[in-house]
Amino acid sequence: MCDRGRFVHENIGAASPIRAELALGWIVHYVTGIAYGLILVALRGDGWLRQPTTLPPMLLLWTFFLAPL
Repeated sequence: MCDRGRFVHENIGAASPIRAELALGWIVHYVTGIAYGLILVALRGDGWLRQPTTLPPMLLLWTFFLAPL
């Protein structure tokens, strides 16, 4: 989101708030988590749902974490 056309702020604490910013942040947070879960199930299948292990979600997490870099 841009604040009146500005994408980067020198001091984000001094930026004026956006209407419904908190609700928007929570919505994006939950939608992102749900999307990651759906991607994991799409990649690993329902077998992983029956016997989940820690490694596949960790690999997915690191993949999404490192991809932008």
